[in-house]
Amino acid sequence: MARALVPAVLLLLPALALGQAAPEAKADSAPAAATALDPGTAAKPAGPAAPAGVVDPRTWGTRETEWKSHRELAGHVFIPSFIIQEPFSQTSFGLKFGFGSGSATGPSLVWTGNPSDPLAPGPDKDYPFNALGFGVNVTARILEWLSARLLIGGDAYLGSGRDSILVIGTQVKAAADLGVMASFPVGEHFRLAAAFDVTYGPAFNVLVAEGIASAIRDGTANVDVLNRTSTFTWIPGLLGAWAPFPFLGATLNLQFVHPSTTETGTSSFSQNGWSLAGAVDFDLAPLVPAVPFGVIVAYKLLGPLGSTGVTRTDNLDFGLFYTGRKDLALGLEFDLRWFHIQSELASTGTTVLFTMRYYF
Repeated sequence: MARALVPAVLLLLPALALGQAAPEAKADSAPAAATALDPGTAAKPAGPAAPAGVVDPRTWGTRETEWKSHRELAGHVFIPSFIIQEPFSQTSFGLKFGFGSGSATGPSLVWTGNPSDPLAPGPDKDYPFNALGFGVNVTARILEWLSARLLIGGDAYLGSGRDSILVIGTQVKAAADLGVMASFPVGEHFRLAAAFDVTYGPAFNVLVAEGIASAIRDGTANVDVLNRTSTFTWIPGLLGAWAPFPFLGATLNLQFVHPSTTETGTSSFSQNGWSLAGAVDFDLAPLVPAVPFGVIVAYKLLGPLGSTGVTRTDNLDFGLFYTGRKDLALGLEFDLRWFHIQSELASTGTTVLFTMRYYF
């Protein structure tokens, strides 16, 4: 029986081999036949093309993508400054932190020995101080033309040295700003906006010399050196931006300022003022892509309206920013400020600020 099966198996093996080879030959010949009938078959892509408009996440926000920033106008991506409000409807999150120093000019103190008037002003002198500041900015784009923002920040001034601590003392201010803005393009190179902000800010002043003088004058041992104020400020304004070239932009702010202040132990009082601010920024990246940096120069003037208006304040700001990404503003700002500490001491300060803002 076994001997009879061997020749049968040997005869079936070639048939099985031919049966397996035939489909392979047919599969191998199919592409050749298709290529001969349709010469363009070989040039077709192997897989489906990527959908139009899809951005590689690794290049999101870079200048090589087609993503358009909401702070972009006529090909120019505007560089921000902490003293300028941008007239763009956008969504962003920003941080700033700074430190600085300066000097305040005020009268020297002369102890008279008279209980009714223990301190008398002497010749003017300069008192040094140190300063700190911080801020958080959250802006939300509600519609193409409408946005809202929340700004929380604060600053502090501390007299440096014995005489400065007595005269300048310590001043700490905090503020919360809530605002809305309506923004519209005007042609290709201009954008205008109307904004309305409400700011609330408490301030704490530690006046050492004044507290000691009051204690001597009143004949008490209680030295009250803390003065507290609370201020509501209404700020309507008009904003504008102009981009004549992809590497150059200008921003302008014009605002009315109306603060109402309540001081501890006294009644409230109101003031009026106006603010004019302008900035010019230059971005080198559109001209030299290998150097993605830009600079901004900004100036802001806060002036009084009427004889009892706000105290004048001037800011001159210089900024250096990285501009390699449309969705990121990262830089250093150098601010020169002329203002008044305690509303009566003419002061000059220099502050260095680290600024970061991410746009969504």
